[in-house]
Amino acid sequence: MWKNKVALIIDIRSESVGGALVEPQNAKNQKVCSQVLKFSRRQIDFRAALNRDRFFADLMAAFKLVLSDLGAAANPRPAAVAVFLSAPFYAAQTRTIKQTRPSPVKITRRLISDLVAADIQQFQLKTQPLFREILGDDHEIIEHKIMAVKLNRYETHSPFGQTAREIEVSHYLSLSSNKVLERFRELVVARLPHRPIIFHSFPFVLYAVCRDAFNSGDILLFDLGGEVTEISLIAHNILWETVSFPMGSNFLIRFLVEDFKTVPEEVVSALKIGERGGHNKLTSERMTETLARAGSEWLKSFKAALAALTETHLGPDELLAVGDQTITPLVLEWIKDASYQDLLAARKGLRVSFLSAARLREHCADLSSGPVNDLHLLLEMTFYDKLLGLRDE
Repeated sequence: MWKNKVALIIDIRSESVGGALVEPQNAKNQKVCSQVLKFSRRQIDFRAALNRDRFFADLMAAFKLVLSDLGAAANPRPAAVAVFLSAPFYAAQTRTIKQTRPSPVKITRRLISDLVAADIQQFQLKTQPLFREILGDDHEIIEHKIMAVKLNRYETHSPFGQTAREIEVSHYLSLSSNKVLERFRELVVARLPHRPIIFHSFPFVLYAVCRDAFNSGDILLFDLGGEVTEISLIAHNILWETVSFPMGSNFLIRFLVEDFKTVPEEVVSALKIGERGGHNKLTSERMTETLARAGSEWLKSFKAALAALTETHLGPDELLAVGDQTITPLVLEWIKDASYQDLLAARKGLRVSFLSAARLREHCADLSSGPVNDLHLLLEMTFYDKLLGLRDE
């Protein structure tokens, strides 16, 4: 449908908004591989204390700057817009539908579709709005993907045309705030009227790309945002659940600002210098003690999130992380050194690794080379290319 047409990709996170104008290159007998024409990333203003109204105002300001940077109203004009949401702008769940019939029935697309539609309706009736403080808000479904189908208790990749009494369907469902999505749409439509806009959740992007590029198997996927940390559980190639908690990289910055009575810029600079092995007035024994206290507090929320993820599934012992290149490695050290008795399959701890743009390029043959090293945008470009491939088949 949008073959060989420029697209606008927008990445909305709790600490920044990014965007890229991309042009898919899907010549005959070649895989789709988008070329970046222009890209931008704008940080959301750091606040000493988080206020929701101020946060959304800063977010929208960053969104406008990205659209302005990309010149989205100028040539080449995008034919479509894909917006990718990280926490706290979405909620997701993988739901399992089980049905037993009195006698075997033929499995058709319509039957599976009706089962999923009925389950979505029940989910919508029982689910509260994402942001309860927004008056008159409601949730809007942005994705629903069938993850697995079992017939008579056996998983099958080609269910249609078969007969079965026992039917089990696992499907991933994500939703967002209708009013928040409308604000996002208004910004895009003001510059690009009459363009189709699709929304996706970032954990589904990370899951889909890592599954194909790394053959990751059972794993925890970890995304350290500015205000929120997200953890996804992948088991048997299914994205079972994603949980989040409101302690991202800005938690550590605020912790250090308060402890050292300094400003955020000095803290960030000190962390970067420390990462390179340098020294300054914050790199001291006191800094080590402060980081240990911050880590202890952060790990309490991390372990609570792990406990929620592993209520119904045994937790894997491998974790793949994305996030800020300065603070994420530090947080991964906290994770690696912690104990996880009764939470994980392997009680020795978690094997952690960091996904960089360079590492993604090594494992993802479809990804074009170029100057862009914004990992989230690269992951979303790869995912978008896969969607185009599916449309063109």
